Amino acid sequence: ATDAKIRRAFAEEIPDTTRLIIAQRIASVQGCDRIIVMDDGQVNGFGTHEELLRGNTIYREVYESQTGAGANADFEINEIKELIEQKDHKEAKTRLEEIKQLGIKDKEEEIDVLEKAIKKLKKENSIFGSLMTKIGQILDEEK
Repeated sequence: ATDAKIRRAFAEEIPDTTRLIIAQRIASVQGCDRIIVMDDGQVNGFGTHEELLRGNTIYREVYESQTGAGANADFEINEIKELIEQKDHKEAKTRLEEIKQLGIKDKEEEIDVLEKAIKKLKKENSIFGSLMTKIGQILDEEK
């Protein structure tokens, strides 16, 4: 939950800014433009999440250990629930897509429930956005 809040704050408060993130969790850095993999104090790899999954053994092994067989699924699902409560349907949808790619069979029902909640939230956010736009137009007309 804290990790998601930090990433969202980076995106909202300091977009288009170079940031150095030091992390052990792949989920914390997989959306970064470039990732540096360190091993015993030495650079072992450099690239995007996808590039490192394809070409860096250490990165791939860490990723698989963190995501394989539902290792992180419960934690990630709880973070998605918190994002839904915070009305952040975009980040919740992104995170849910990451979990769906893992293909964890015992989480399918919970994933379906989260997908429905995110769709509902997106619709609510859209209605709210339209309402706020209309209110802004009315206020502008009254000036």
